[in-house]
Amino acid sequence: MEPRNQFSFDGQEVEQGDLQQGWDNAAFADDHVFAELFRMLPATPISGLVARGVMPFGVSGVGATGQLPAGLIAPDGATGKILVAPFRAFIGSRTLAATDGLLNWRDIRSGLSVIAGSTALAQSITIAPNASGNPRIDRVVAQVTIDNPLETTTRWVKDTTDADVTPETVVETTNTSVVVQVIAGTPAASPTPPAITADSGSTYYVELGLLIVPNGFGSGSTVTSSNIFIDAPCIGLEPRATGAMTMAPADYTHGAAFQAYATWRASAFLPSTKRGGVMLEIPIDLSSPANANTVALASPTLIDASRDWRKRTFRCDVVYHASALLPDDSLGSGNGMLSGKPVGDASGIYARHFAASVYADTNSTLYSPSHSTIVTAKQVGSTVYGSMPNSSGFDLVVDQTDGKLYLAFTTSPSVNGRIWILLQASAQHEDA
Repeated sequence: MEPRNQFSFDGQEVEQGDLQQGWDNAAFADDHVFAELFRMLPATPISGLVARGVMPFGVSGVGATGQLPAGLIAPDGATGKILVAPFRAFIGSRTLAATDGLLNWRDIRSGLSVIAGSTALAQSITIAPNASGNPRIDRVVAQVTIDNPLETTTRWVKDTTDADVTPETVVETTNTSVVVQVIAGTPAASPTPPAITADSGSTYYVELGLLIVPNGFGSGSTVTSSNIFIDAPCIGLEPRATGAMTMAPADYTHGAAFQAYATWRASAFLPSTKRGGVMLEIPIDLSSPANANTVALASPTLIDASRDWRKRTFRCDVVYHASALLPDDSLGSGNGMLSGKPVGDASGIYARHFAASVYADTNSTLYSPSHSTIVTAKQVGSTVYGSMPNSSGFDLVVDQTDGKLYLAFTTSPSVNGRIWILLQASAQHEDA
């Protein structure tokens, strides 16, 4: 627990330090929690750097509804602007352990990008025109100022020695402010990103992304998604501190490493904000109608609408058994789906499938709206799976209109048995 102010007597004198301690404990409570969860790199004499990063606003599917841009940085139509989604910026400890070990451990500060009094979460930021004859690369950054004075006022102050009272201008409140800025680069036939602004005093700069600004760009132009490169350093739970498992793009796919490795818009690029993911279990009981556990599924059947499944990459395991109970069935005898058979695809027997829902496909006839097929699971050969008829199977698809997950059978349905699916999905790819 934090040090707690203790007052022993009614009428006891209260000094500045008493009030300041209580206010600091309250104001820094969230950052102290973040420090325990994130374990940002502390200040060290060797690095000489202060750690920094962002936590993007994350609500599944809001980009598709128009409430927020699809990515941290997104196009803003033919306005000559970009949209920057809300985020929380973090600055790590700035104090060496030899100076103050407690501050070195936990003194991180954070601030929100949402402007006080604003009626919108996202910010619309103007990009400077480019009529130079060459393209330009701009850098989008967050300027983070710690202990930034918000309000000042005049208060009467009593002198501690002679008790004289005089008016003084005092700071009423401070905060950690976050301001989104665009640093314009220099046009060139082969442009390079501009340098990020150097830190100064209590002001620090956090990278958000890069923009390619073509020649002829003006107030009515559109920043296309293919010219946006999100490489913000994202903060996540520290595995050693929390036991969490993280999923993130490799370093070389974004940021400085990407810039040194590949030409612009190489296929290897992944936004740095594509972090985390989700796992989903899908048990399907299609056994004999006499079985009380039978689920009568139509084709197609809505499987999951808990999030927007579009623009993700997937790894999927599919197991089929003609009669064994599902893995978590309490009526089982310990010999359930673990003894099942892997369901294959059109080319053979594979338990593991890899796919993506970034683009729509038109190959499947099981689901008619625009969709992405994540799995085409099929019986291959009439004797491999017993009661599962040859060529029968299903498609697991993502509807490109509503982002929901559906199961579509060859018929309605033709499979006689039980199917267990373990679906692993990445975070959404922020490339609208």
